[in-house]
This record gives sequence, C-alpha cells and structure tokens, in this order.
Amino acid sequence: MHSTCSASAIRRTLASLTLVACATVSGACLSKPAPTAPPGGVELYTRYCAACHGANGKIAEAVTNPVTISHPEFLRAVDDQFLFDSIAYGRPGANGRGRPGSKMSAFGLDEGRVLSDDEIRLIVGYLRSWQTEPSIELEPFSSAGGDPLAGAAIYAAQCSACHGEDGWGTAGPRLAGATLQATASDAYLRHSILTGRPGTAMPSVPLSDADMADLVAFIRGLDD
Repeated sequence: MHSTCSASAIRRTLASLTLVACATVSGACLSKPAPTAPPGGVELYTRYCAACHGANGKIAEAVTNPVTISHPEFLRAVDDQFLFDSIAYGRPGANGRGRPGSKMSAFGLDEGRVLSDDEIRLIVGYLRSWQTEPSIELEPFSSAGGDPLAGAAIYAAQCSACHGEDGWGTAGPRLAGATLQATASDAYLRHSILTGRPGTAMPSVPLSDADMADLVAFIRGLDD
C-alpha cells in the first residue's frame, strides 16, 4: 500500500525547499550577514587600534591622516592581505619617519613582532565583522602608459588640498608612504577615486580611463 500526501503537505514541503535554496544561493533571496568576529579580535583591536581608529573604526578626533576603516566602501574594496599588510608594516611605513602628522606603528612581521601573524589575522577578522556590503572584485586597471606630468595637473586640482602636494598631507590619508604604495593596486586606487568615500570629505572624481591612468601614474611617483 502506498501512502499519499495531501496538497497542503506538498505545499509545505515545497515552501521549505524554496527557503533552503534561497539560503544557499548568495544574494538571491537573503542578504549575506556580516562575518562573525573571531574570539580575541575585539580585545586585540581595543588594545592596539582603538586609541586612534576609535571603538567603531571611525577615527579619533585628534588623529591626522584619518582612515575610516569601518567605512563600507573601504571594507568592500580591500582584501584581507591589504588589511594584514597595513597592520604589519604600519602606515605610512618606514619612509614616513620624520614626516609630520600621525603615524600608525608597524605591529608585525619583520618590524619587531608586537603581534604574531595569527593575532593580526584576528584583528582583520574583527574588522570584517563591521562589513555590511559584499566584497567586490575590482575592475582590472593599469596605469602603465599614463603620463605623470599630465597627472600632476589633475592631482593639483582634485587631490592636493587634502592629500598634500607631495602626498604627505594631513587633512586626508597619505598617498605617499611605502605601505600604501606596496599594497594598493592601480585598480584599488582607480576604484577609490571614482567612488569616493560617501559621508566623508572624499568626493567621487569621475575621470576617463586616460586621465585616470595619468593621475595614478603621478600618485605612483609620490615617493620618488
């Protein structure tokens, strides 16, 4: 004898299967929740980072060269290696010694190892717990072939007021400095310039690909 299912039971079964399918397809039905902060990350962040970056990543008021590390446009555009290297090597890096303005200490790797690699990863995991927008894959871009002399004029008009004529300004994040130059790809710089940082003093600067290549080529030479 074969058992039979009522129409209502079939509908309940189909509804349950639909919910499972929605939950397993990224972004199709349910928005992806923010990652859970790893145990220990908040304690390490509070001890080593919060004095300058603030308890919620929105920067302490007295700090110059501010980087709002909890900003959704920042977190969605950088990968974990970018965050790891920034913590390990400090900002702006070794070639920033002697420059005016606030500096972020180097916490790891060959810089004295205040933090182990695993501890840095815990902090990176805690930063990720603030992320409210899905990470994006940056559009490939290269400044090769860009004219830094032409880029200098764009930089002077669009960037220097905050970032400084030589990239060492104090009103905005430094664009000069070994760590940023080593970790920020041309694609990341392009995305940051085009998108800006909504809610901050950093506007969106729409540029053609040719002008963008010139500007990024100039930024690449700020440490020379």
